[in-house]
Amino acid sequence: MNEAGKVMGNGSERIVKDEKTGEQESPKEGFRRFIKDLTSPRLLLYKIIYFLNLAAIVILWPQFTVHQAALGLSIAHTGIFSTVESSFNIFTPFLGGFVADKIGNYKIILILSSVLTSVLAFLHTLVPSATVSLAANTTDIANITDPLSTTTAAPANATSSPKLEVDPELLTITFWTYLAIRVSHGVLNTVSFTLFDAAVMAEVQEKGTDYGFQRAWGTLAAAVASFLSGYLVQATGGYSMIFYVSAALQLLSAGLMLFLSLDFKPPATALTRLILRLFANAEVIMFFIAILAAGVFFGFLETFMYRYIFSLGGDNRLLGLTVTVGTPFEFILNLLASFLVPYTGHASIIMFGLLGHAIRLLGFSYLENPWWVLGLEVLESISNGLISTVGIMYCTVLFSLESIASFRGIFVVVYYGVGRSIGAASGSWLQDAFGERESYRILAWVAFASSFLYAASFYSLKRWRTWRREAKTPEVVVHDDKVSTISHSDLQRKNSGIDNPSWVPEE
Repeated sequence: MNEAGKVMGNGSERIVKDEKTGEQESPKEGFRRFIKDLTSPRLLLYKIIYFLNLAAIVILWPQFTVHQAALGLSIAHTGIFSTVESSFNIFTPFLGGFVADKIGNYKIILILSSVLTSVLAFLHTLVPSATVSLAANTTDIANITDPLSTTTAAPANATSSPKLEVDPELLTITFWTYLAIRVSHGVLNTVSFTLFDAAVMAEVQEKGTDYGFQRAWGTLAAAVASFLSGYLVQATGGYSMIFYVSAALQLLSAGLMLFLSLDFKPPATALTRLILRLFANAEVIMFFIAILAAGVFFGFLETFMYRYIFSLGGDNRLLGLTVTVGTPFEFILNLLASFLVPYTGHASIIMFGLLGHAIRLLGFSYLENPWWVLGLEVLESISNGLISTVGIMYCTVLFSLESIASFRGIFVVVYYGVGRSIGAASGSWLQDAFGERESYRILAWVAFASSFLYAASFYSLKRWRTWRREAKTPEVVVHDDKVSTISHSDLQRKNSGIDNPSWVPEE
């Protein structure tokens, strides 16, 4: 079997183990497996680091854009920050993963990137505000000004609130300082999380660990941290505290990473050739195109939805709750991911996630009361959370242990780099050209079309593979000095990979 064949075949065998007997894992067996996973000291370390990492990320996530507004930065500036950060993420995660695969045991790089992320989170508190007479850590969050108008958009009932103005000279300093810190933080944060995720994926391939069980604890952290972020901002009257907490959590996770073991991961050889060979597979190409589309919708929403909610009258507590409300569902879905995939396949869940993006975007376009956003955010558990989890599980099937960090990096490049960058850049243009509501509506129909096209292409590929298997004549294969008959199509299937055996008709 060739090198690519080993990658595809080995990954599929782990999933189809029970397919040969026609049996599925019972709920009782699944519960026992969950308890065993939960009580394993080795896996507990992964869960704690996931919790700390995701908490450090998500405590800042819903507040970034309104923090920028509080500093006097505009919607256009927000789009620039997101676009530039995403542009760097087009190549840095892949380079990080490529180097990690070449090294094999990359623990030192992982720890260093986490420590630097902690430092940069703290540096956000030192960015000067462009609003006159108010510092960044004492800005009245009820009086946020848009620098394009240079006047405060104060609430109607705030008769005694001071009028805030943006100093053009300060605005220039604020913009460039914030750009340098925000982009560096975002890039290093992505590299750090990507490498840790790759370490877990390597563990999945090497020892049969359930990825969804580990990732679920990061989802639980997101629920806690997003809820906490809004209340910390409201309670302290500024944004400094959430950056302090994020920095501390990152530093603590870096310390725990000292106890990780990556000795089993071999350094990769002929890595470039292997990556190019795998990209020649139609299933791999379709997978990354679907992930790219999901990244576009995610990038648009992440960049603009919080300011949109704020403009409708929402407050910081609501912004935190938007993440909290969806995470219980995402937590459950992550735990169930390994049970869902054998029945549905990876690709069908990704299709469903794209459909979730479409419904979510369409709902935003008709939003009047900002609190109704909480109902739409339940879909985030599918459109973003489940797509990410199942997409990474798909990578462990499609790609080898030697290349897993590189392809985890490519996943980030496609989703968070190229996709998110397109979403942020096109979002600014769409809102300028068509207005806020219409831009959400346009992207909703693009998401519907993406889901349909991926489904049509994927099932056409499956049908074509089935036809090829049935058309081929049996061949004689010698294995362990025994002669057996196996169809050439079965060999071809092992060498080209399948999404999941549930899509393959019985012989």
